[in-house]
Amino acid sequence: MILTKILFFLFITTIPSLLFSQADTVKTYYLNNKIESVIPMLDSLKHGLSMYYFENGNLKEERPYINGKVEGVVKQYYENGKLKELFSIYRGKREGITTYYDENSGMIENVKFINGKIEVNKVPFYVDKNDDVLLKKTIKKITEKRTGVFLPPKIDEDDFKDDPAYYVKAEVMPEPIGGMEVIYKKLYYPRTAIDNDISGSVEVKTYINKKGKVTKTEIVKGLGHGCDESAEIAIKYSRFNPGLIRGQKVNVQMIIKLEFKLD
Repeated sequence: MILTKILFFLFITTIPSLLFSQADTVKTYYLNNKIESVIPMLDSLKHGLSMYYFENGNLKEERPYINGKVEGVVKQYYENGKLKELFSIYRGKREGITTYYDENSGMIENVKFINGKIEVNKVPFYVDKNDDVLLKKTIKKITEKRTGVFLPPKIDEDDFKDDPAYYVKAEVMPEPIGGMEVIYKKLYYPRTAIDNDISGSVEVKTYINKKGKVTKTEIVKGLGHGCDESAEIAIKYSRFNPGLIRGQKVNVQMIIKLEFKLD
């Protein structure tokens, strides 16, 4: 009896994690079939150490993610495979020492960052306080001059422009332009299905890119007798409003269910 209760407890505590936590790895390739990136995913968000490569096969960058945000030590490399830059990201900003290297792995300089900004000694300068643009330009020039290092570009973990992943969850899921009736207008009931009294639903896994175009379909649940092909064609030739995460367009994969009913 006690053993049964223990097994039941393990079952009910394990099954939810299996149902609601989805881990995957997205890989992209160059035209020469060499690996371009390896991105671990968890519940449709980047999670883990993402690896990016040059076309020659050498490592380009190691970037750690936690729940879709860059967090931890980032390493960037030259095309010859030598370490180029080493820095830490904390709460979306550079923090601590950033180390720069030359192409032979010789250290160039250590630069300290605090809350995403280079720490420098104060330099007096005079500028109209109302001229914000001039103020920012002056600070940037002084910073670069004193450190000898150009301010690095910001790493924006919320930029999905070049993200190749197809998310299974999005804040706004794709919808067919004009509604589901647009897809149903393209759907035909195959004669062989009618003659064999076939009815029911077809479920199609649909891959929709940032432009709202269907790039790929897979039958998850079919009826046969031509219904599966009819469902895929109807979906492929429909356009969608793309999915959104944080207001940005993203690739999404979703299940679309189409019903075949006999009058």
